[in-house]
Amino acid sequence: MTSNVAILTNFRTGSTTFTLNKAEEYNLPYKGELFSHERPHGIGSLYDLGAFRSKYDIRDSILVNYTLSNWNIYEELRKKNKACYKIMGSHFNKQYIGGVPQTRTDYNQLQAVLEEADKVYYLYRRDFRAQIKSWLAVRRDGSFGLTGFDTNEPLHWETTQENYLKRVEQLHRGSFKVGETYKATMDPNDPVFHAKTTMSMKSLVRQLVENYDTMAEMYKRVPGQLVCYEDYFTGDKYKPYNRDITWTSEPEIDQYVDNWDIEGLFKKG
Repeated sequence: MTSNVAILTNFRTGSTTFTLNKAEEYNLPYKGELFSHERPHGIGSLYDLGAFRSKYDIRDSILVNYTLSNWNIYEELRKKNKACYKIMGSHFNKQYIGGVPQTRTDYNQLQAVLEEADKVYYLYRRDFRAQIKSWLAVRRDGSFGLTGFDTNEPLHWETTQENYLKRVEQLHRGSFKVGETYKATMDPNDPVFHAKTTMSMKSLVRQLVENYDTMAEMYKRVPGQLVCYEDYFTGDKYKPYNRDITWTSEPEIDQYVDNWDIEGLFKKG
């Protein structure tokens, strides 16, 4: 019996819709980015972040992070609590040896989580340039929920998990109705893209590159099913976001990418 389905993926791969689809296919609770620092979903005895803070009136971030740690979530999965969820490599902390960071991602911890899953999918996007531009745009204007699909489920502190799930489905599957097209213009010369912060073009591109490096390494350690965005999202499975993003010119990103052949990463020995 399948009770634990993990999708290791990257940002801007259609992962929310893919995870919703797999949750439905396996009849499992949708848990989204279960290991995200935002802790949007509870599992087993663990509350989601909002419910945890409300119940215990705790604002100490260190205590919250310890209680809702990746290892504690992993333990709930080991108890066979049902879940279908997606993971980005950047959800896991750096691994330190002798006080020196060895990798951006804690490979051993991530490997343990994936090995516990009954089914592991590796969802990637073939057109890496389009993926990068999509990631730059959504990070710059924060338009994660602005898909061009409408929802009649408001988001507030009393939102239940059931209503939250309905909202996610409406915004990502377009199950309620198509709304006004979201339009935005991006300028690659925007100072934000060139400041020395995590919002810089270099930092955002490298985040995607490193997530793919992690996916390739985990694919060797914990084999699973490779799924390509461009191949999966066709026909009835494909309902593209109602967004229109225009770039004033092409962003210069080639210097930040080591390998444009994403599929090739999974074929290396």
